[in-house]
Amino acid sequence: GDSQPTGTYDIIILDISDPSGAKISPPEPFRDVAYLTKVKALLKENGLLMVNTIASDNKKLDTVIQDLAKVFDLMYLAKAEDELNHVIFAPNINFKRQKNEEDQVIVVE
Repeated sequence: GDSQPTGTYDIIILDISDPSGAKISPPEPFRDVAYLTKVKALLKENGLLMVNTIASDNKKLDTVIQDLAKVFDLMYLAKAEDELNHVIFAPNINFKRQKNEEDQVIVVE
């Protein structure tokens, strides 16, 4: 349920492996817009989502990054020594998206 109030956490760590053997983590249900929007709402302003990512190739890593970019405006990527693991840091800041009265997204450059 939605028992946690919004803006509660400074840091949320998402470290979920994909049991299907798809060689990509986190699994798709943890990368969809609805889930990530709920996670972002739990973060304090300037809070940080840390996502441990396993991708067997750059295309899969790009998929994870593109999914996160649907909700988070800024991300930092740190590569681990083992070539498969990356940690994505996504702060809860909104500088790229502003909503107008019609609720359309406006890109501010």
